[in-house]
Amino acid sequence: MQRQIGLLGAVKVLLYFLALPCTLSAQVHVAGELTQDATWSGVVTLEDTVSVPAGIVLKIEAGTIVQMKNAVSIIIYGQLLADGTDASQIRFTRTASGIRWKQIRFADAADSRLTNCIFEYADCAGEHQDYYVPGPRRYLYHEAIVLLSSHVDFEKCVFQNLPSAGGEGDAIAVMSDDANYPGDSSANIRACRFLDIGQGIHTRYSYVLVEDCYFQHKNGDNDDVDLWGESTPPCLIRRNLFDVPEHDDRINPTRCSAIIVENVIRGSDDHGIVLRDKCSPVVMNNVIYNCNSGGIAVENSCTALLVNNTIVNCPRGLRLFDLGRAGSPYFLAKGGGTATIINCIVWDCQTTISVSDSQQLDGERNAGSHITVKYCDIEGGRASVSISQQGSVLDSTVTWLEGNIDADPQFADPANRDYHLKSQAGRWDPKAQIWVQDALTSPCIDAGDLNSDCTAELWPHGKRINMGAYGGTPQASMSLSVAGNIADLDHDDAVDGNDLNVLVDMWLAQGVLLAEDIDHDGVVNFRDLAKLAVNWRTDAGSEQEPFEILFGSRAKWSPQYKGYDPNLPGYHIVGDIASVTMRARTDDLPEALILAIQTSPGMPPMLEGFTFAAPCVMLKGEPFKGGELDYFARADSSVEWQGPSKVQTDTYFKFDVVGDEVYVTLLPPAIELLKVECKISWIDWYR
Repeated sequence: MQRQIGLLGAVKVLLYFLALPCTLSAQVHVAGELTQDATWSGVVTLEDTVSVPAGIVLKIEAGTIVQMKNAVSIIIYGQLLADGTDASQIRFTRTASGIRWKQIRFADAADSRLTNCIFEYADCAGEHQDYYVPGPRRYLYHEAIVLLSSHVDFEKCVFQNLPSAGGEGDAIAVMSDDANYPGDSSANIRACRFLDIGQGIHTRYSYVLVEDCYFQHKNGDNDDVDLWGESTPPCLIRRNLFDVPEHDDRINPTRCSAIIVENVIRGSDDHGIVLRDKCSPVVMNNVIYNCNSGGIAVENSCTALLVNNTIVNCPRGLRLFDLGRAGSPYFLAKGGGTATIINCIVWDCQTTISVSDSQQLDGERNAGSHITVKYCDIEGGRASVSISQQGSVLDSTVTWLEGNIDADPQFADPANRDYHLKSQAGRWDPKAQIWVQDALTSPCIDAGDLNSDCTAELWPHGKRINMGAYGGTPQASMSLSVAGNIADLDHDDAVDGNDLNVLVDMWLAQGVLLAEDIDHDGVVNFRDLAKLAVNWRTDAGSEQEPFEILFGSRAKWSPQYKGYDPNLPGYHIVGDIASVTMRARTDDLPEALILAIQTSPGMPPMLEGFTFAAPCVMLKGEPFKGGELDYFARADSSVEWQGPSKVQTDTYFKFDVVGDEVYVTLLPPAIELLKVECKISWIDWYR
């Protein structure tokens, strides 16, 4: 009886699992069309092409290995959800050495997802010129993954060994003009890695977001990111790293008004960015260096806006010309390139800007290339621009507007690829993830277009954008101007309830580059709220003291006078072994500032030890002995002090005894140092 009950229970359990969607685990073999929702796990071998019909969902679990035999494809008309994890990726690979599977193709599919997947050994090498011919696509696509009238989200995927190690296989094609599957295709491609393969991404008339991806060692004649045709919205290529070694161009929109922003291009044996044919791309906040043909090329009737880019060590920083190729297979428009460049730095290039007539047109519309330059740092200035006539007349023009300079931009560490600008007020160190202060300040800080938006720069920002790739971003080097207020989070020249709301919206947010993290400790909390309260000023025009002063140990206000005394002018302070921290609150600094220090009330005034420490300059000694101070210096605030040497005391200070106080008069060189935070400490040894 017990055995009969056990057998009946087993049958019920079996019937229950048979009623569930198909789940394949361990090692299984699959081919043909799925007839119901399925979940793959373990090792799944595809003997032949597998298709997922409309309405069917294929899920692939983390850690699954999908191994395919020769020429096998996965064709998705339904939905594919492949969800690997950081610790347990999904691998799409071959069954054995020498085997090449074909493709994963989405055709009029439901929105799908590929997360933490590895793709390798697909038979996906081909020529990108196939896609330049006008008209709907009627070709067999060669990429490892193809989207036709479909949307796919890619995240943390790796493309490698395509079709084998060091091969020229291409990764992703996103097509919106297929003859059989017409309709918008799109993809979000985030945090993916394209390693030692052919082309990474190719599109036609399709929106793609390519963000936080890594490209290295592209092989063959195809570009890393090749965008063809307009889309709505325009393609966005943001915060990617294009590393070396590298062959061919890195980013190439053709007839595509892409937005290319905050990328780092570390080199190429061709161009960094190529903007081609009739379109209006926007290129902002990119760092481009070591590209053998040029940093940015604008070609064949393209009209580009280039804002806040840094281009270094390229034979030609900017290159405007007609590439030709009006016939098959490219069919490019005839004409030169047109660009407006604003807030850019072009430095250490053999030719900063090259402008050339079209060799296909002469004296006709679009025959010339045209560049407008304003608020840029161009090495060699206007004289460094090369302009070339190709026909009987010169058709090209250079318009040199206001705000341009020719001055060493003072990059932080170009030998180690750090193109942030040096600043006494503060420069972001991306390796150490801290703010450091330099011994000098770049002339490109606060030198950008007055009409450009600087509100993303952290205070002190001088209320004016910096030149270069980090201008207008939270990584912008800080200004010696204290215009504005550190707690004015909505940039309306007042610190009030609106700023409180902004801070509260970010409460407990963590990050080292947040404006709401007013004290720069990495988290928005009560310390930032306290700083906002200290800076509360609802009247935008209200007066404030010229200096911010914070007391250290054993320092306090004199009973006779608290705060700034304009008649001194300066501060009355009591303290025998004490310190204060000071910083200017205004750009209109006084010619003299006095700290009237009462070391020990009721005792004769005495000042035996004195130290004035700015981030990169330190002065210390005994003020009333010898007329000299020890002088220490350093290149930036992250390194050790060098010195001491000697400097005359009266270069920076004057010390006098007045009544029961020691008057420490800060002279202009010392007051200039107070544009950044300085610590002043003293000791009365005999007290």
